Amino acid sequence: MADEFGLEGEKTRRVLTEGRFRQQVEDDMETAQRLGATGTPYIVVDGRYALPGAQDTDTLLGILRQVWDETHPTVLVTDNDAAICGPDGCAVPAAHA
Repeated sequence: MADEFGLEGEKTRRVLTEGRFRQQVEDDMETAQRLGATGTPYIVVDGRYALPGAQDTDTLLGILRQVWDETHPTVLVTDNDAAICGPDGCAVPAAHA
């Protein structure tokens, strides 16, 4: 079956039979159960937001944007001597050039 999905059949078979990722899978299952997962799909974003079941694109993008905004806050520069950057590049005040 792996071949049907573009995976190397023999390599896939070895990975599955050797149990190479067994501990990672078990750890993920334990974490998911602790977070309340009862089925699949179950997506956890940034370790804080759980999305049970299939989600539409708008929902997924909304969560990703929210996490991005929370983890990458906008920094406002209020000092008139600071460099100013825009979509075309940065301008450095003459005093700093």
